[in-house]
Amino acid sequence: MAETQNLSDRDESFDSSDSDNEDVQVQVQDPILTARNAGASLSVPAKANIARKRKLPTNQGKYNQRGNKTIANTTAWDRLKDFPNHHFTVIDRKLRCNACNEELSLKKSSVKKHIESKKHKKGFLILQRANHKTRQ
Repeated sequence: MAETQNLSDRDESFDSSDSDNEDVQVQVQDPILTARNAGASLSVPAKANIARKRKLPTNQGKYNQRGNKTIANTTAWDRLKDFPNHHFTVIDRKLRCNACNEELSLKKSSVKKHIESKKHKKGFLILQRANHKTRQ
């Protein structure tokens, strides 16, 4: 039940010849055995319900939490007409920027932000130079 270990006990007054030869038996008890003897139940705890994986909700209706809002009033062709000479094309009813090789949202504000971005300006200049060289 209880394990015993031999530990050397040192006196307050240090005497090297006496302290090396003295071995005192000290009784050390295992805390788990002590708890079991006291009646404690030491079993593995059950997993909590929170341990399962969570699924993010998707946008299935108008007022749900996540997802993009679809704009019914505008089309990609309308945005193409609103922003001419910016190398936009319509592929499968989606607005695409040829200067950046990206699909864009149909929202007017997001298209304006994209036009002002560094990536679009850099790609736009490259396409302008390429078109200028082919015309000469």
